[in-house]
Amino acid sequence: MPMARRNASRSRSRSRPSAKTYAYKGTRRQNELLESKIMSVNDFLRSMADYGPNGPMFLRTKLKPIAILLRNGESRTRYEDNFRKRLDSRSIDVAALQDDPEEERRYRQCFAYLRAATADPHRRVEERRSRSRHRSPSRGRKRSPSKAPSRGLKRSRQEDGEIVAAEKPKSGREWEEKMAKRVAQLESDVSRRFLELEQELKALRTQSQAANGALARDSEDQKQTVATKAPSSQVVDVTLSAVVKSESESPGKADILKEATEILKMATQTQAAPALKRLVKDYIRLNNQIVMNEAAVQDSLAYVKSLERWR
Repeated sequence: MPMARRNASRSRSRSRPSAKTYAYKGTRRQNELLESKIMSVNDFLRSMADYGPNGPMFLRTKLKPIAILLRNGESRTRYEDNFRKRLDSRSIDVAALQDDPEEERRYRQCFAYLRAATADPHRRVEERRSRSRHRSPSRGRKRSPSKAPSRGLKRSRQEDGEIVAAEKPKSGREWEEKMAKRVAQLESDVSRRFLELEQELKALRTQSQAANGALARDSEDQKQTVATKAPSSQVVDVTLSAVVKSESESPGKADILKEATEILKMATQTQAAPALKRLVKDYIRLNNQIVMNEAAVQDSLAYVKSLERWR
């Protein structure tokens, strides 16, 4: 009976909201940020090789679910308890993460990386063997002989990468050194990406300014062309009217000349239309690229900071 009361009071203390709470106002929904999926270690590493833990981060593209790496005989409830114990050992308040789903997502991703780094290599080799046994023999017969060597090499490289990544650290100090090297590598990658983005942005700005100047010059040239051509068309109209009166020709030729003048003006306007459309298209592409690059850089920086706090 006292144990039941203690569990009830503990559940009430966990469910009790904090004194100061804030509504999450981010670009992603909370259920999308905290969506999870049970995965094996090999599937997790293959997923990380494909655009990292969050996916390609394109516009209107859903994030990857958080990987849950269960050990032998471990349940989801036990996994959550181990995750909370890990946060408590790092002096991280679990209640504070409830108001920041992005921060909670980063900590859960770090916990998944920790599980993958400390996984048993014998278990991972057994997972690969069981997956190869479940493959259909007819599927192997359908493969063409020309593509078999390249696929075999690709698979061997993947397996080699998995075996290297599955090496269990001998001590906590070795694991911290590996994580420190990984963080330094990520920082250098982010700084290099920043420089590339700055150069691309400068080049795009230069192209935009040059295109705007060319469009302005084209509009001025068109105005001057119309202004210079207007008197000549009037002279032609006057000459044509005089010829019509003197020689009493058919009045249809004057209408033909008038229509030709209007067609010339329309042709001049349509020549400027493709340039304007091209500028609008480049401007839209530039804005989309800037938004995607900023989102990717912000996500990389946040991930690096979370790794530094996790160490």
